[in-house]
Amino acid sequence: MEEERKNVSLATEMINDMQGEIDNILLEGESIREDLDRAKFTLNELLGIVMNKPQSEKEARQFINNQERMYMLTDMAYDYLSRISNDMTNLNIRINRNKAKSRGI
Repeated sequence: MEEERKNVSLATEMINDMQGEIDNILLEGESIREDLDRAKFTLNELLGIVMNKPQSEKEARQFINNQERMYMLTDMAYDYLSRISNDMTNLNIRINRNKAKSRGI
């Protein structure tokens, strides 16, 4: 009877650990999705600037004046994509470690 309770407690603990890990992975996935949305927004802003071919001298001056904003938006998008890449790599490493641990490797 005592051994059976220990087995149930151990199984419950293992399930709780797995559920905690799944919750953490889902939370990280949500964070990655938010960064993807931010990168998409930033790139759409940049696209809105560069897609409008200047038709007049005034529009050409406005385009030139937007150079700093274009650089800033490009830099922001790059930062978001770098964060996403790092988060995906870390998540992949953690998942593979957990797989190896569950197999007893």
